[in-house]
Amino acid sequence: MGAAYLLPRVVGLGHATRLLMLGDPVRAPEAERIGLISELTEEGHTDEAAQQLARAWRTVRPGLRPDQGLADGRAGHRPWRSR
Repeated sequence: MGAAYLLPRVVGLGHATRLLMLGDPVRAPEAERIGLISELTEEGHTDEAAQQLARAWRTVRPGLRPDQGLADGRAGHRPWRSR
């Protein structure tokens, strides 16, 4: 599924149309406001915020190892995709 299908479901039809048709860059505060991103971090604190988020995820999925996920090459893995 591509951006044209998923983006309206994330940010709404109006924002998605504007993003896809114009291709203008979106600054972080606007991206957060429209729901394109879920959280902003202070400059220089991204790694700290990512580690904190990873710890929170591990409390939800205790079996998740720190080395699993994007780093193991499964970034494109889509468990909901029919085969």
